[in-house]
Amino acid sequence: VFAPYVQVSAGNKVASKDVINKTGSKYFTYGFLNAKKVNGEEIPYWDGDKGAYNSGVFDSDMEYIKKNGGNIIVSFGGYKGRELATVIKDENQLYKAYESIIKYFKLTWIDLDIEGEFAENQSANSRRNRVMIKLKENYPNLIVAYTLSASYSDGLSSSSKSILKDAYKQGLQVDMVNIMAMDYYDTKGDEGKTKMGKFAIQTAEKAYNQIKEMGFKNTKIGITPMIGMNDDPKEIFSLSNAREVLEYAQNHDWIGLLSFWSINRDNGNGKNKSESSNDYSSIKQELFEFTNIFKKF
Repeated sequence: VFAPYVQVSAGNKVASKDVINKTGSKYFTYGFLNAKKVNGEEIPYWDGDKGAYNSGVFDSDMEYIKKNGGNIIVSFGGYKGRELATVIKDENQLYKAYESIIKYFKLTWIDLDIEGEFAENQSANSRRNRVMIKLKENYPNLIVAYTLSASYSDGLSSSSKSILKDAYKQGLQVDMVNIMAMDYYDTKGDEGKTKMGKFAIQTAEKAYNQIKEMGFKNTKIGITPMIGMNDDPKEIFSLSNAREVLEYAQNHDWIGLLSFWSINRDNGNGKNKSESSNDYSSIKQELFEFTNIFKKF
């Protein structure tokens, strides 16, 4: 499946209707949901203070997707925000928080994007894994994906590996390990301008070998690049890199997901800018050109 991220807090709002009508691509990953304290209770809340999960802010957008034969993934966490498992210490309460979202959006797939300092929080990681086991018992068709930091030199980061090792030890079947193929900050010379496709593939291969070594069976790999200019401006994920990654993914059945950060950036509004943005790719491209490549997956 191809399901690009929709950054709910981005200034450049993109309606699913526009993407579907212009590209035919119908699957989207909405991120991120985190916690906000309201009247003493931690409520799942959209990033950028966009509203509680049940405030209706994205409901019509999501209904349009489903009416047109598509589906949504909801992503929790991200680089900053108050990640649910780090602030809700009571496991029953944490279970209820996730379950309320699964029920409200009728989800079949949730994405746990655990990075930065959250990835280091071992008690939260363990707690989240235990809650996921319970959710999968009660929702046997639920797909649980982890989106984790990784690199082409080492594969999964040490904190990413410890999250997955804990999941395996506790008996959680992680269905998808989605690697963030971006922001390596260690490319040499012009490599970041030419090799970002190869680097994404190398990162995926290393992560796949690592999860097999841990003992996971039937766990697939997802690849999520940051299209165009990365936060490290030396790294540019180009349209030809996208075609290279697509071709590789189509020929390797252990890859189950292509995504990218983000649909809000899949436009040429900021071509040749010298820094990255949440609102455009900073490279020369047509509107939704990356989507039109990856949708073939």
